[in-house]
Amino acid sequence: MKIKSFCAVSVLTNKTFIFYLIAIILLFPEQGSALTFCRCREIGSVIGEKERSDAVFSGVVEDIRWNGGDNERIIFTIEKIWKGLEPERKEIQIFTDRPSLVEKFTDKNLGCGFLFEEGEKYLVYTYVEKASPHRVSRCSRTKKLEEAEEDIKILNEGLGIRP
Repeated sequence: MKIKSFCAVSVLTNKTFIFYLIAIILLFPEQGSALTFCRCREIGSVIGEKERSDAVFSGVVEDIRWNGGDNERIIFTIEKIWKGLEPERKEIQIFTDRPSLVEKFTDKNLGCGFLFEEGEKYLVYTYVEKASPHRVSRCSRTKKLEEAEEDIKILNEGLGIRP
């Protein structure tokens, strides 16, 4: 009697694989975004992105909440404003696409949402679509404040502030 070797991959035929893939998508629809990739245009210069943005500010993430659907609501305490917000404003809530579980637990950022962390400081470039609140995506110059030294220098020069 001849013994055949067993390989898990050979068990999964194309039809079986497609069946399981569809089942996963149907059972976990909120994770379907992990199967789509964000297509960003080339991120522009600091000045170009400031002009395209509706608001530019730095601040600390105080709270991150799932807002239902595909959105996360992020509440910031504002530290500095370069564009688009009243100078006396101390807090803002913005929205971003909700990251998938793949994005939350790996270093992979597949969707357009920006992955914020509570307690961290960021330089944020937001946009407003129609009558929606401020939004941010990973297709902007938004970044952790510790990585934004060059952006801040250029933004401050635009305000006439010298180091």
